[in-house]
Amino acid sequence: MGQTLGTRLWMWVCLLLVAGVIPVSAQAQGNIFGVVQNADLTNPAASDLCWVGFLGHSDQEIRIELNTGAGYDGTDWFDDFQNYTTRAAGIPYDYFFVNTTNGTMCHLSKTIPANSFQQEDILLGVGSFPTRPAGLVGRVASASRINLSWSGQTGVTYHVYRRTSSNNGSYRRLDDPLGRLTSAGVSDSFFGDSTSDGISGYTYVIIGQNPAGSLSAHSVPVPVSASAADVPLVMSVTPDSGPAAGGYIVTVHGANFDIAGATVTFGGKPASAVTVQNPYSLTCTVPSSAPGFTAVVVTNTAASLASTPLVNGFRFMMPAFTRGDVNIDGVIDVFDMTYLLDYIFSDGPPPLPVAEAGNVDGDPAGMIDVFDLTYLIDYIFSGGPAPPP
Repeated sequence: MGQTLGTRLWMWVCLLLVAGVIPVSAQAQGNIFGVVQNADLTNPAASDLCWVGFLGHSDQEIRIELNTGAGYDGTDWFDDFQNYTTRAAGIPYDYFFVNTTNGTMCHLSKTIPANSFQQEDILLGVGSFPTRPAGLVGRVASASRINLSWSGQTGVTYHVYRRTSSNNGSYRRLDDPLGRLTSAGVSDSFFGDSTSDGISGYTYVIIGQNPAGSLSAHSVPVPVSASAADVPLVMSVTPDSGPAAGGYIVTVHGANFDIAGATVTFGGKPASAVTVQNPYSLTCTVPSSAPGFTAVVVTNTAASLASTPLVNGFRFMMPAFTRGDVNIDGVIDVFDMTYLLDYIFSDGPPPLPVAEAGNVDGDPAGMIDVFDLTYLIDYIFSGGPAPPP
């Protein structure tokens, strides 16, 4: 079987003590390590085991098996207390181990010992905890904001953590910077990091928490470069059609909308009263436009980056009209005849509510001319056919 990591560490320490490199009186709160075993005493594969550790019953600062000075090699786990910002003998620590393949876990809860090396072997067993969070994605909306999203689970809240990628060190909690474990976390499946410096590379992880307070394995870490802003994405508009006159509110759905501000255009015409609800939804008041389909574009104001146009994303509808009722008083009579006569021969106002109302004979070309006037006269005075729908 060979020597365990713990045996090798103790041999190394003894050699250093004999050589006088480490004083005998040294009481550094240093390395914790041990063997990890499943219930059947086999070792979890290195790719199956996740663990997270924190001090002082707080998750303001956490460490995982991928941090510098920490790990799991398929047999032994280890961490270096010296890599925590605050550490001293007597401070409580908690480590949560999860085998993501068979769903077993272990909670190691003790206090930092007054020695340099402490062995704590881990035996995994049955536990109740949320599924490991999946689908974590980070998109840069602007120099000061990064939008995170993931696949949420019903009844699960989320703790959000970040570290600067360059140091591979501890993660700091973002959604509750005080690290209060009484704070259940984010109830949505998204979070906006508004503390980005627009330059650094960051790495994010999230941890789920169920109503009983049990924590999940941490998500797969996701790196994000704050210096590379991403364009917003437009997916749909609800409702996706409306009167050409505009003036009503619609909801635009997509991704990476900047909560700090965005603009929306319909066929190049700006919408008004744009309100970003969250990174995936905004509302706006539709402008007026000619009837027909048009493209919808969202631009994040701070980054000045526009989405790819959602082609045919919205349809401006022609208002309801009745052929021949060109003054829209609800009846077709002599007043419509005189209205149309004035329009054709005296440059009077166009038929209402749209010009097509004056196409009395339903000419496919949409022409409004003397033939429409004679058609209307024949219908009103001679019992001719009614205008087509």
